[in-house]
Amino acid sequence: MTPDTSQLTSELAQLLQVHSMGHFSQQPDHRAARKVASDYLLIWVLGGKGFGKNKTQRADVSAGQILTFTPNSSHAYGSDLEHPWDIMWVHFGGKIARQYMAAIQQFGKPAAFLGFDQQLQAQFEDLMAASMGLAQIHQDIPENQDILTGQMLGALLGRIIHLLESTNRQRHLEHNEQLNITELRKHIHRNLTTPITLDELADFCHLSVTHFSRLFRQHFGTSPMHYIIQQRMTRAATLLTQTTSAIKLVGETVGYEDAYYFSRLFKRTIGMTPRDYRQAYTHH
Repeated sequence: MTPDTSQLTSELAQLLQVHSMGHFSQQPDHRAARKVASDYLLIWVLGGKGFGKNKTQRADVSAGQILTFTPNSSHAYGSDLEHPWDIMWVHFGGKIARQYMAAIQQFGKPAAFLGFDQQLQAQFEDLMAASMGLAQIHQDIPENQDILTGQMLGALLGRIIHLLESTNRQRHLEHNEQLNITELRKHIHRNLTTPITLDELADFCHLSVTHFSRLFRQHFGTSPMHYIIQQRMTRAATLLTQTTSAIKLVGETVGYEDAYYFSRLFKRTIGMTPRDYRQAYTHH
């Protein structure tokens, strides 16, 4: 290996370096604390519970979360005694390690929610196998091992950043998709006398029809159109007992021009025809 080649190899080897990594499972007494950490550490919780804390914050973690720690500061972490954690972890360093960790920690530190991913788990396992196997193959040229495992580590950290971005984007969408129940109710009741479509309601809430329908059912326990029918029939029942308006007019008042259709819908919802309901519940 020429001096120029050796220098280039050495520079590449210093970009990302795996210091140590492993997989712990069912070890309730697993604990660690460092007053001054010497490298970066990432822990992915696959199951169970645990905790992690840096100088200013503590986080209780469970399956799907990650813990991250940076060098030159204190940290501690450990498994829950009753629900021991199952974790994959990697200590690493290198000239561009800080940039990778900063990209990861923008989603939370010391803890962030990552979720589960088979590809990422396979990358952890492959990197662990490579780190042990390549150490034997490249005993004479350790820089080669650092280059190969560094590339694999970069892919693993890149996958984590991608998953964090996807999870964060989905949570942001779900947060923005929450229904304003008060305004939605007001809008529906203001428009009971006019045709209301599912598209119009979804548009009012600035949501797609699919997402609106799903959120509506979560809040109201029924579909949007069935809810509207129930509200119209409730208002019709009030008009039937508190006014002397003709049944056809009552139907028109709650949005139904076809008296026969209104009567059928009223009976299906309330359990009796508008005429029978009026006779049964009007106080003479």
